Amino acid sequence: MVTLASPDTSDFRARLKPLYPTDIYGPANAGIMTILNDTNGVIFPYTPTIGFSQAVNYADLSLVHSNSDYPAYVRTPSVTLSVSGKFTVQNEREGNYALAVIHFLRTVSKSYFGKTDEAAGKAGLPPPILEFSAYGAYMYNNLRCILKSHAWSYDETMDTIVVSVPALNGNPATSVRLPPLFTIQMELQVVQTPTRMREEFSFDAFASGKLMGSSSGGWI
Repeated sequence: MVTLASPDTSDFRARLKPLYPTDIYGPANAGIMTILNDTNGVIFPYTPTIGFSQAVNYADLSLVHSNSDYPAYVRTPSVTLSVSGKFTVQNEREGNYALAVIHFLRTVSKSYFGKTDEAAGKAGLPPPILEFSAYGAYMYNNLRCILKSHAWSYDETMDTIVVSVPALNGNPATSVRLPPLFTIQMELQVVQTPTRMREEFSFDAFASGKLMGSSSGGWI
């Protein structure tokens, strides 16, 4: 398994992280996801399968007594990415990391809701915006995205392994059972704000690769 060490600028592994990490696993609320701080988000320890889907919408102008339709451009919908990666549990660290990844996906699927969030002025906020990166600037460079779905399954033919979970941020120490190998699938949709599209995007800058290769990234 790839070593789960702190990333550097030459680290091209696939990574999914919150746009604002402290909102998810910062010092104030660090629990079983504390281990994700070490890798600046979710690192896929094995090369994941990444599927890219880009649609273009046209409206057909159907003229009478014509031998052809005349498509009129309508819009280009957001890019959709399907990511599927394997996780193994061969020791306590891998087990705690896999558990943190599962809990991370559960967490970023939820909105802010309830009296406690209302008191903090957060009630009604949508699920957190994420960033996905993999393989360098011109591939998947800090793409802001939302999690549309996620799934994993435990193979019934595999024995589960007991993993000890330490006491963190007031949570008691406990243990869980995880399979030694399982796969997580997720669907991500790349998103932009209207302001960013209006002020930063241009066809020429995108075509030259300037937008995709910028340090901030976010375009695909």
